[in-house]
Amino acid sequence: MITWENINKLIVSDETVENYRQLEQFCENLSDQIETDKQMAGEIEKRCVHLLTKETMYDGYFIFLLSFLIKAFPKEVYIELFLEVAESQPEYTPMNKKFILHQVKNLLINYPGLETEHVRKQIAEMEESVRSYLEKEIAAERIPREQRTDNLVFVMVAGFLGENHPVSRSALERCYLLQKKMGKRVRLISAGESCTMQDAVPVYHSQVRNRAEAYNGQSSYNYLGEEIACYQSALPADSLDGFRELAGYIAKEKPEYIIYVGEQSFAADMANRICPVIAISSTFSAIQNTKTEFLMTGRKVSEQERKKLYPHVIEIPFTFQLKEQKQTYTRSMLQIPERRFTLAVVGMRLDADVTEQFLENIKTEVERGCYLVFIGRYEKYQLVCQAHPWLADNSTCLGVIDDVAGVLPVLDLYVNPFRLGGGYSVAEAFGAGIPAVSIDYGDVATAAGKDFCVETYEQMNQMIERYRMEPEFYAGMKEKARERLTALTDEGGAFLSGIETALDSPRFY
Repeated sequence: MITWENINKLIVSDETVENYRQLEQFCENLSDQIETDKQMAGEIEKRCVHLLTKETMYDGYFIFLLSFLIKAFPKEVYIELFLEVAESQPEYTPMNKKFILHQVKNLLINYPGLETEHVRKQIAEMEESVRSYLEKEIAAERIPREQRTDNLVFVMVAGFLGENHPVSRSALERCYLLQKKMGKRVRLISAGESCTMQDAVPVYHSQVRNRAEAYNGQSSYNYLGEEIACYQSALPADSLDGFRELAGYIAKEKPEYIIYVGEQSFAADMANRICPVIAISSTFSAIQNTKTEFLMTGRKVSEQERKKLYPHVIEIPFTFQLKEQKQTYTRSMLQIPERRFTLAVVGMRLDADVTEQFLENIKTEVERGCYLVFIGRYEKYQLVCQAHPWLADNSTCLGVIDDVAGVLPVLDLYVNPFRLGGGYSVAEAFGAGIPAVSIDYGDVATAAGKDFCVETYEQMNQMIERYRMEPEFYAGMKEKARERLTALTDEGGAFLSGIETALDSPRFY
């Protein structure tokens, strides 16, 4: 068993699978200590930093331990160092760096505040080196417009997982509109990007995308009565051969154009060399570093951002199709107090989103009579309650539920902390008839609009008090939420207008 006393012996020994297993277990034990004893956290961080800066070790062990340090203590200096070291490793291939990029971007989803200007520059430079390599290795050329197949449109995602997966659902919505409203022959393409451990390098808690092998080959998916054709190669676009196979399939089928739904994608960049690709970000407040012909964004793009972008940017409101409510709930069914003003906090990454700063500020509202309801993935809820007894007495965690639209109507206010994702959930709140208050950052802020945003947590508390104590203000904001929902669900108008803008562009060639 690896301990602080004998770890030096391991980090100077040859790199083996067994050694990395022992190192991972060592880091797991440290992580458990950090979670259960907050007073030990500072000492553990100091010892980790000392180990990395004062001891000699193989580069692979250094990167592994640094990746643990980033996740245990998310700080800008650590992620900047991680990217710098990874970029400088001569033995890392461009495909290894592609794997590293995926790990870093997953971390930034949970901790968006770490994405400094320097980090963005480091990521962009690494992306460009990977992209240049793929362009040299994969033969592709643009098929002229007159030779492409009329009315055949591909909608591509990194990995299709069915409509309970937000990105996959967004892709299905685009398929439905293109097929139902525009009369296109649509094919949903599951690329399989970043879904394997191929070209992986050892890092702590490595992340890959899920992949549903059931969709391999030609299949179809029924969405709202429309039969959507699907294609997924048995060979994922997560290797040179996989990228070549995807490019070959696109070149053979010759679609009129491709819609890519998701974040920055090398598969989309390679596809754009064959036919025009319109990229639509799934975290629509972010701006992709894309090399596709067009980029659709759900917010205004600054002039500075435009100068850095390759594609033609099409600004349209990001829109949703809301799920139907499946059941009518009552507070007693959910074990929520009947007479408390309830604040809904919704998300699939609540472990990261519900920070100490958020809890410290929202505690003031709890002391004034509010009650918290967490909806989504919050694995550390019980641990957080142990550290904050007041939370255990004044909150409920419903976990991941399939019928969020059914639960929200019995709550009073949707509250959004500083985080990146969640744009769909605020639309569900508006659909349920409850207003919102959000920090003015990320997808929820973009979807909700300025009327529902504040700059600080202190301002959030002030706004909660207005909602709680001023019935006329609450009613007025509820009406504004209903008006905003109309714009958020105007799928046909906004999205199809954006497509027409692309088709009329001289860049659509």
